Amino acid sequence: FNKLWYRLLSTKKIWKIHKKQNILVSECDICFPRLVYGISIDTNRETILKEVERVYKILSKIPEFKDLIPEVYTNLARALPSPRGTDDVAAFPGRIVKLKNKVSILGKPSFGCSRHLANVLINVNKIYPFVLACMNIRFDSSIEKAVKISGISHIYSKATSQDEEGVIKGIVDTLYRYGFKPVVFEYGGEGIEPNTYIFGEDLYDVLEKVIHIIWGLRVCRQKI
Repeated sequence: FNKLWYRLLSTKKIWKIHKKQNILVSECDICFPRLVYGISIDTNRETILKEVERVYKILSKIPEFKDLIPEVYTNLARALPSPRGTDDVAAFPGRIVKLKNKVSILGKPSFGCSRHLANVLINVNKIYPFVLACMNIRFDSSIEKAVKISGISHIYSKATSQDEEGVIKGIVDTLYRYGFKPVVFEYGGEGIEPNTYIFGEDLYDVLEKVIHIIWGLRVCRQKI
């Protein structure tokens, strides 16, 4: 059965059906390497950096992606297995920014250039070692509705104190207490912008959830 499925994927017939039902990116081929080769725990730093770049390239071609970026900007974080510090986490320097109607990056991804998102990922990985990727997007009522429509498991978190450490501790405590959920709505606080955190086994896993959220946003707009 698996061989038959892989053969169907290689013909691109499944892609055509998917694109016909839910058009996101015309040249997206993300399902092929993911389904054929499976999720693997990669320890090669160069491969991980290419993963970060590839996922950003796909996201940057989706028109609605710019609408997901919060005031503090967004980033993609991908960790090595059992990360011991921020030097074991790859991300974009300066984050992913929104410039008018486009998204942009300030440089190529590298290890050790993210502080906040890397620390969020490192601390979540301590209780859920399979979580090696994370992304932050904005949090408001439209994102909340889109997540619920898409059917992604989610949870709400509140900072234990009005600083970055309090935000991270709130996320970790919530996930530890109630079990793993791939989407965490973080309320923020005084001087801290609310954010939605998306976790996955790799960035392709995170990308899949982001696409579902964008689909949910489209459904919400069609209902208005």
